[in-house]
Amino acid sequence: MNDNVNKDTDIAIGTAKELLETTCKSILKQRDQAINPDWTLPQLLKETTATLDFRPKEAQDPEKAERSIRQILGGITTIVHGAAELRNGYGTGHGKDADFKGLETKYAKLFVGVISEIAILYLATNGETAELVE
Repeated sequence: MNDNVNKDTDIAIGTAKELLETTCKSILKQRDQAINPDWTLPQLLKETTATLDFRPKEAQDPEKAERSIRQILGGITTIVHGAAELRNGYGTGHGKDADFKGLETKYAKLFVGVISEIAILYLATNGETAELVE
């Protein structure tokens, strides 16, 4: 994924989206939550977010910190919605015509970086015990 940011932005973007899908499905499976195969990526993320405990454990003011974290999580949902749309137009998985022009490297780097950090956050919140499913 990271190697392709500079070589093939389509592959980098498609792989990043698949990483997030796999992360969410793995967490839900580990927690014995049903996964609807018709869920979009934002729906999958929403269900995964609902199963995880994002309450801070060591903050000086846990309630205030939790409100801020929930606000960030809402922003993540918006980011993932945009990411899913971007992947549909500029990632792998949909055929392209001969004149197709991919995104510039800087956008692929942003996409891959943001999605990777979201996956890391969710795995860390899960306790880093989810085994990725195929």
